[in-house]
Amino acid sequence: MARYQHLPIWRCAMDLALGLEQGVAGFPRVHRYALGAELRRSAQQILGGVMRCARAREQREGELERLILLIEQN
Repeated sequence: MARYQHLPIWRCAMDLALGLEQGVAGFPRVHRYALGAELRRSAQQILGGVMRCARAREQREGELERLILLIEQN
């Protein structure tokens, strides 16, 4: 098991990504591709940020700041 999959923030981010996937499936076709792709990309970036924070050793503080900024922007 990876070092980040047990973290509560990982589970919350994964729940967000899965919820967005299910929600986007119900969008009208016009919005599904443009808005849906943007929402999916944001959720994937957050998951990637959590992975980077969990793996960072020396620069963990910087990675956390980037993750917080990413979450606030999205």
